Amino acid sequence: MGEAQLLTAVRSLRRGAWTEASMLGTSDAAKTAADRYCHLVRLVFEASGKIVLTSRDVDTLLNYSRWVRISLRMLAEDEIVPSIHGGSAESPILGLAEHMPSWLPTPIPPRWDEEETIDALTRSAARGNDGNSKGRAK
Repeated sequence: MGEAQLLTAVRSLRRGAWTEASMLGTSDAAKTAADRYCHLVRLVFEASGKIVLTSRDVDTLLNYSRWVRISLRMLAEDEIVPSIHGGSAESPILGLAEHMPSWLPTPIPPRWDEEETIDALTRSAARGNDGNSKGRAK
């Protein structure tokens, strides 16, 4: 992806955080889902400025984006969002040592495995032939 395309994608995400997220509603669940979406946008923006992303960071971003998608779907279907308790941070941090595990929600929410098929193509595109993750400088 070229620099212009990358910046356009990040701008689109940011616009979504400012507009669509605010239209989710005013319930606690809607606010939580909007906060998760906004944090995902911040993480993507942070990652877009890195020359190389570690495989841990790529996995963390993909896992957190899956978490956000599930949160938004559950909000739309049942007006609830899955909660995190025990062992997991509410939101991930990029740039931790490669030996640290990738972020995962605890407990794993319903439909987590169903979402894996959506992530499979993105995950393989984010990896080079040698299995390392690639990123582009801004």
